[in-house]
Amino acid sequence: MLKHLLLASLVALPAAAQPAPPAPPTPPGPPAGFAPPVCRARGAALLEIDADLGGKVQHTTTLYDNGAVIRRDVDKDGKLTAMIGPACLSNATLGSIKKQLAAATFKVTYNEITCMAISPNTTEYRVHGKSVFTEQLCGHESLDEASAKALHDAASIIEKATAPDPITTSRGKPLK
Repeated sequence: MLKHLLLASLVALPAAAQPAPPAPPTPPGPPAGFAPPVCRARGAALLEIDADLGGKVQHTTTLYDNGAVIRRDVDKDGKLTAMIGPACLSNATLGSIKKQLAAATFKVTYNEITCMAISPNTTEYRVHGKSVFTEQLCGHESLDEASAKALHDAASIIEKATAPDPITTSRGKPLK
């Protein structure tokens, strides 16, 4: 018995003599500089874009007066399926959009001759809550060039700000 106790103490002695492992390093804090902007959708809607994709999936993207952008996806029954945002536009970008929309006349002309393609997809643009144009493939109405450019430029900016993340929306298939 004494032999076993002596042997056990000799084996445990080197382990007890070793210093404790060092503590893991402290992770670095947030980067220096300003924190990312946090937006809340406040104020009136400056621009709203309703995309009706044949009645199957619809999404509404709203740009608010303070630069917040929110995209809401709904199913054909009007049930909210996803919400992205609020994303924040810079003051310069927001100012540019406001300036372009204020200068737009939204003059709609009727086209007597159009193509014969038929699509159930439409995009409605509302500025300050007022419908200014509904875009449709081969539609009979067209918007003046300056107003169309203002809407499409603004739409491009806010759609990029609220584009769905490909990782979280993937169905498990590899991304290219």
